[in-house]
Amino acid sequence: IVTGSLQLANETLSMLAYLTSEAKIASHFANSALCNGLAAMLLDLLRKLAGPKVSDLKVEDPEKYFFRPKIMLTETIQIFLNFANEATFLRAAAVDGHYVSGGGTSFFKKAIKIVRRRCLLSEHDVDRFANVAKSLERYAAQAKEVEEKLDDAPD
Repeated sequence: IVTGSLQLANETLSMLAYLTSEAKIASHFANSALCNGLAAMLLDLLRKLAGPKVSDLKVEDPEKYFFRPKIMLTETIQIFLNFANEATFLRAAAVDGHYVSGGGTSFFKKAIKIVRRRCLLSEHDVDRFANVAKSLERYAAQAKEVEEKLDDAPD
């Protein structure tokens, strides 16, 4: 079951990275009903691949199960880069529970360290991903500010 699921996950992630590489198509994903779910899925995957419990992902003979965490991480980051100019997507990601409960950009910073250490992305792409993380921080701060203002609203 795991082998089949990971094969499907790998292919789905690759296809999503390919589809969103075209700006016109990425904008359709970002401005559709899929946006919130897509942001949640990508954040959850990034948190699992670079979050505090990343050491739990050790697998004996990972290729036997088609478990390719380096490829999954780079494709996940590439999808975030493809959405870097899509404010709707970034806002959805910034207010998602996976982002908020994951400590904001802490797992983004860990992902940056991993891809730098293993030379999985060009330095230009790593810098762009760091800018995506900064954008998420800004959108999260704006959302928190709005929420605080609404908390004082009368019933």
